[in-house]
Amino acid sequence: MQPNKNVQNQNRVQSYQGVDRRKLLFAGALVVVVAIVGILIYALVEIPKTSTLVVGVGPKDAKILIDGKKYENRTYKMRPGTYHVTIEREGYQTQESEVVLEKGATGEVRACLTTDGGNEDWWHNEGYTEGENGYYCQAYYDMLARRAQAEMKADNKIFSLMPYKNYEDGYMIAAQEQEGGKVKVIISLLYCKIDLQQMSKEMALEWMRGQGLDPGTYDIEISILCEDLEPERW
Repeated sequence: MQPNKNVQNQNRVQSYQGVDRRKLLFAGALVVVVAIVGILIYALVEIPKTSTLVVGVGPKDAKILIDGKKYENRTYKMRPGTYHVTIEREGYQTQESEVVLEKGATGEVRACLTTDGGNEDWWHNEGYTEGENGYYCQAYYDMLARRAQAEMKADNKIFSLMPYKNYEDGYMIAAQEQEGGKVKVIISLLYCKIDLQQMSKEMALEWMRGQGLDPGTYDIEISILCEDLEPERW
């Protein structure tokens, strides 16, 4: 007796469906594995690059080598560490330095090369806002100024103590950087009466001495701000 053709066809369809499901499952598993491998590779390659390096050098076509590898004026993701930097261009003095990149921090490789003739200000002729050389060189000198200010603040205790306010005794004190390295101390007096102002000034100077600061080593400037007090305190 011949098997029913409908039953045979049904068995074939079920068999094909079973094969198709297995193929789909296999393909899905393969996609998941590839994705996991890709994520692991990305993590191994990119996650250690947790430092940012900003490169900006004038002239803009100078050759920038960091650990022997050529770089351009732009921002990079880097591995933390110490790198040797060489910047050179024909007609300019070669500059060598090191840059230390800390984890999670941003470092800078900036320079404005000096010509072989010793001219450091050649870039002014390029214009500051229009010329790229002027832009990179100005950014370099801005960086030097920021570093100098940070070093001054780190070395000078006064910046960790000020600004200081004492409304009860009628004065405020602030410190201000000046060209040449000397610091200006501004004592703002809050009382309007002359005798109270004198008292507040002496108390402000005494506070400085109590903090180990010698007022004689600073440029002292007195500012009268008595209008800022409440009327009952005049």
